[in-house]
Amino acid sequence: MGRANLEFTHADDRFVATPLPGQTARHCTAPPHCDNLASHRLVIRTGVSVSDVELLCDEHMVEWADEHGTRITTANRWSR
Repeated sequence: MGRANLEFTHADDRFVATPLPGQTARHCTAPPHCDNLASHRLVIRTGVSVSDVELLCDEHMVEWADEHGTRITTANRWSR
């Protein structure tokens, strides 16, 4: 699959999500298994420490954010 097109950056007390650099080619770590290239690094915070780091593709980043109260909209998924 080609390089992702979502450029989502977000930081708050719960998580930090930033785009992966274009030269970083890793697969999405969303369970159970995803063959897509990761587009974002997601750092999940618990209090003041980091509890988990995920590498997520566009689809899984949108899904994860939505499940955790942050709505991401893209022209590819939601159009008017």
